Amino acid sequence: MDVPLSFSTPRGLDMSGSVAAEPVEMEGTEDDQPGSGSQNERDPPVPLDQSIRGFMVNVGGEDNSKFLPASELEELITAKNVSRELHRIQLSGDIQTVTTKVLEEGPAVNGESATRKKIFALLCLMDKVRWIVNFIQEGIYDFELPFRFENGGIYRKFGARIFLFDEWKHHDHFTFEHMQGQVIAPYFKFNLITGDTYSQYSLHKDVVLPFIEEATEQSVYGDRLIGGTSEVRKVRIHSAHYEHTGSAIPQTMAYFAIKMIHNMEAAEGPPTREMDAYRRLNPKQHPHIVRLLASYHHKRRRHLIFPWADGNLFHFWRVGYPERNSPSRGSALAKWLIGQFLGLSQALVCIHDLTSENPSPGDYNKKHGRHGDLKPENILWFRSPSNPNSTESWGTLQISDLGSTEFHDTISQNVRASKVGHHPETYKAPEFDKMQEVSPKADIWSFGCVLLEFIVWFASGYQGVEDFSTARKDDSNLLVPGDHFYDYHKADQAVSVKKSVSDQFQSIHDLATSDLIVDLAAFIESRILLADPSERATCQEIETRFARLQRLCNASDDYCTRRTIRPPVRSSTGGSNKVPVSLSAEQLAAYDENLRDSASHRALSITPSAYENDMISASGGTFSTHSTQQIVEKDKVVGPLRGERPTLRARFPERMRRIIESCFKADIF
Repeated sequence: MDVPLSFSTPRGLDMSGSVAAEPVEMEGTEDDQPGSGSQNERDPPVPLDQSIRGFMVNVGGEDNSKFLPASELEELITAKNVSRELHRIQLSGDIQTVTTKVLEEGPAVNGESATRKKIFALLCLMDKVRWIVNFIQEGIYDFELPFRFENGGIYRKFGARIFLFDEWKHHDHFTFEHMQGQVIAPYFKFNLITGDTYSQYSLHKDVVLPFIEEATEQSVYGDRLIGGTSEVRKVRIHSAHYEHTGSAIPQTMAYFAIKMIHNMEAAEGPPTREMDAYRRLNPKQHPHIVRLLASYHHKRRRHLIFPWADGNLFHFWRVGYPERNSPSRGSALAKWLIGQFLGLSQALVCIHDLTSENPSPGDYNKKHGRHGDLKPENILWFRSPSNPNSTESWGTLQISDLGSTEFHDTISQNVRASKVGHHPETYKAPEFDKMQEVSPKADIWSFGCVLLEFIVWFASGYQGVEDFSTARKDDSNLLVPGDHFYDYHKADQAVSVKKSVSDQFQSIHDLATSDLIVDLAAFIESRILLADPSERATCQEIETRFARLQRLCNASDDYCTRRTIRPPVRSSTGGSNKVPVSLSAEQLAAYDENLRDSASHRALSITPSAYENDMISASGGTFSTHSTQQIVEKDKVVGPLRGERPTLRARFPERMRRIIESCFKADIF
């Protein structure tokens, strides 16, 4: 049984609840006095604060802050060390009882145990250990940190005022306020069990985050990535400050992506569209949808925590495996390819037709979603965690960046495009009009574009993907050529699949070395990349077809590697199968400004291709590390800006051409 604490009225709380000016000391036995133990008085113990400072860890990045990891706190604040420190400062009183009161665990509050280890460590750092008795007297525990310093008073996290601080000097108040964040680094729980969503944390501004390493500029995927609405950085979280349940993340995972939302109003307001999407999708635990691990609010900014990917699909093609024959286009890679196609199509089914397991009020009917921003940069690539260096560890692809995703009821499946958010020009569906409504079928078009490029990579390596992009730009009927997959025809007010896209399908039919690739290309051409959205396949049809092709692959390696299907006799239909499209006046004006056959073009507009920027998406966001701009006269290149590859075209009078050439020579651009 613990020895009860006994305080005399003059040195404890008076009847009004105030605290005496001097720290309270307790009466104790002679054996509790300094020097009565085994410690040699000629060799006094090292102050505990020195050990605490030695075990504090520097945070990564530009911040010079430090924090005491929870694991080190447990190693340092032990019965032996607490008792020794109390003897060292010659605390008069029952040291055994004080030690017990520092270490004892009371009833847990909000999952936090009721000890005083963190408070004791703080007092050691401030050389105010004697005041631990006053904290015990007022019944203050670690779970009540951080204290609130406001309106001239100091309060517990849950409201009650702390009177002992009335006797402290103002500079001690300041020191405690700013040092308390060093011992209360958050402990993140990443819930990965089906049925759970993600944890949310509201952190005090002075809390030091347990991020012990940030990416350096030399890291391949490690640069701090800054976009218009968010910033993503790669961090390592101290192992004592996170845990996860389930098996979606390997226990050895060290790095995470922290996505900071720039919009302060979004940080203070309700959950963002992206957070709402993950709230709905996380419980599905789909292996091809990236999982939001947790979110936290810190320093007036909202942050999202994701697994750190090895790259995205674009980097898989360009950096991971750019060569045509490496890895070998054998049955193993073919089976992996169709497995990823099937998995991504199932993920899209989940987004397009989602039934929440635990819907909140108002969610019951909102089960139809759209991604709104499908592109290779938003499909993350995770290597196989079991054997990342294996030649067949091509890993898993996961759809990410749900910031444009919205869910609606059956009646309002269509939504105005301006509400969908930014949509990539390269993968934009023909019916996409910022002033009109788009349906989930716009995702199907974007998905088909990505799948076709994936097949081109399989057949020709990354150089084939780049050549295909160039062919689409060369085939563009715009003044500023774009590498999107369709053309708009002003005279007919219609759209059609580009001839270069039809030619690419023909090339695949002619040159493909396996029945799998022929069947994939035929299905994408006939059921997915259709200018008329009403004619496109649904996600469910795509999933069904890919599942059938996977069964054929599993049944026979020959289907993956041999060609038995004769190429069809066909002619290129690019541009001939025009589909009328109803566009708003604003969208028509935008096309009119940029069509080659338009007489109204007067200004140079720049539409970067998806392949003109070096991009990476660590948590789903797209971030450009350089921009590309070129100016040409008719089809002749005048010169690239900053040495970039020329891709843009415009017409200028001779005088303007000379002016531009002079600017390049003078290095004005």
